[in-house]
Amino acid sequence: MQRTIQIGDLELRASDSPEGVVLHSQDSISLVGIDAFPMTVRRIEASLHLHSSTLRELPSPLMVMGDLLVESCPDLVLPDHLEVSGDLILTNSGMTSAELPRGLVVGGALSIGDCAFRELPADLRVARSIVAGGSKLERLPAALSLSGSLDIRDTAVTRLPDPLSVGSALVIRNCAIDELPRTLSVGESLDVGGTPIRHLPKSLPMFGDLYVDGSKVETLPDNLRLGSLNISDTAIREIPPGTTLSGSLFALNAPVRELPASMTELQDLVLTGSAMARLPEGLAVNGSLVLADTPIQSLPRKMSVGGTLFLGGTRLQPKDVPRHQKTKAVLDVNWEWRPGA
Repeated sequence: MQRTIQIGDLELRASDSPEGVVLHSQDSISLVGIDAFPMTVRRIEASLHLHSSTLRELPSPLMVMGDLLVESCPDLVLPDHLEVSGDLILTNSGMTSAELPRGLVVGGALSIGDCAFRELPADLRVARSIVAGGSKLERLPAALSLSGSLDIRDTAVTRLPDPLSVGSALVIRNCAIDELPRTLSVGESLDVGGTPIRHLPKSLPMFGDLYVDGSKVETLPDNLRLGSLNISDTAIREIPPGTTLSGSLFALNAPVRELPASMTELQDLVLTGSAMARLPEGLAVNGSLVLADTPIQSLPRKMSVGGTLFLGGTRLQPKDVPRHQKTKAVLDVNWEWRPGA
């Protein structure tokens, strides 16, 4: 039997179940400026948005069949045994609670943003992604498996779970993490930029992007098949033979002197300030090719650049620049631009 419940300015359809009250709505339920929530509710058949409220608590246990978005609710403490079938978004919640609840289950992504949480519960279950970049997070559970991404960039986390399985991207940029787990699986992309990590796994079966710029990494695994690769500001001297990219290569200020023969087609190739001395014959760059401030003295006889070729600060002369190998058109060359100029 259905009835209605008044919460704030909203009158919501409700029904009784053996567990408690069930709220029903065809649309997302948005509650603004409330100071109390019915503690007999056990299930919400819709997404729930709590905004600008002095609300302190929600009923326990509680199941939200959709997303739970909390904004500007500084006094709210999430209940133990909260289950959210969609995303739990706390990024702009302003919550001052020191910890997440026990028994928390999130079917989508967990985003904690500017919250005060310093660690995640040991029994936390998140199906897709954890987005905690720039948060106060310091510790992760001992083991973690996500079908989506783990983003903890710019946090104080110093150790990753082991084992760690991430179906999409692992982003630990600018963390003080000095090693990757022995048991690590990354499905798409890995970003260790700005970390003290020195060694990558011998095998990285990813198809996304690899960012090691500004890290302590000195060598790359063999047979990489990636989207884009960024080795800028590293001590990497060689890109292993057989490496292929479907996207771009960034090697600013890197000591690498040549590209492997397998790397002949790229979206963008940015080598500013690197030690690059030779490019492969037949190189095709669909976007920009940036060779500013490199020691390169000659270009391949056959090459193509779809965007601009930047040659500021090189010894090359106009006579050294070939025509587009397919269209025979004159390449668009910028002779002036240099970093800081």
